[in-house]
Amino acid sequence: GTPPTSGAPDYLWIDPGSGFFSAVGSEQVLEVGTCLPPVFGTDFGISTEPELIMLPTRTDEQLPFLDPRPLLGGASYSGVSAVPEEFFDQVDFKGAFGTDLWLSGWSWLFVNGRIPRSLDPSNILTGDLDTDTTWRANTPYLLTGQIRVKDGATLTVEAGTTVFAYARTYAPFVADADDPLDGAPAVVIERGARILAQGTVGAPITFTSAVSDALLPARGLWGGLVITGKAPVFGGETEIEGLVGTVYGGDDPEDDSGVLSYVRVWYGGSVVGADNEINGITFGGVGRGTQVDHI
Repeated sequence: GTPPTSGAPDYLWIDPGSGFFSAVGSEQVLEVGTCLPPVFGTDFGISTEPELIMLPTRTDEQLPFLDPRPLLGGASYSGVSAVPEEFFDQVDFKGAFGTDLWLSGWSWLFVNGRIPRSLDPSNILTGDLDTDTTWRANTPYLLTGQIRVKDGATLTVEAGTTVFAYARTYAPFVADADDPLDGAPAVVIERGARILAQGTVGAPITFTSAVSDALLPARGLWGGLVITGKAPVFGGETEIEGLVGTVYGGDDPEDDSGVLSYVRVWYGGSVVGADNEINGITFGGVGRGTQVDHI
């Protein structure tokens, strides 16, 4: 918008590059008819998806898990204006948050398990993996949704890697029946895919919750690890509980879904689909070519 002339009453000025989710212009952003100070300008700001790590879906005490930090390289990191005076610190993002989740450690949201620890957001995990992928031990991984390793792809997890799973909601709180939540974050190895997670005694691989350590241990904070294979199962091919379209079973007793060795899967067991929970680790139709030890 356009700043008012000198001598104007108190006013709200919004930078032209400010982003508004599903709204643009003073008529949509502010109730002009009831706003006491005058509004200067008309179509200030831009309408954009803010591309946050995890958007909030409600604003009361039943608020599910969220992470208000912007995705690196997303819309909130583009078109950032210079600060108008030296009193302010120049940042490279729009809004109140950059990579530092400064609410972590002290706020009601943190104490009640609604936001994660302030972890490096460089590696966000969700969606499908259809090519060979390696998760490295030198950086944390944030599991914000269900990630599926597709047929033909191999997920390699280095010894010492830690994956922090976001919560579907914190265990003591139950979602409103009229406001269901999406399925919990989980790592799903589909038939024909493989996971190579070879930890060691001194450097185990850990899948854990991203909530405060003060809230742990607790069960059902995220989904878990699901591995499906092509080995024969009673009744033939069937769908894994809670994961629509994810089938297991086949005719290959030697099927190889990979390696799990010195792997820790903590605090899983949440709802992954309608009225369905999974265990920390779920195996479905996994053949004897798969190696599992020290879990």
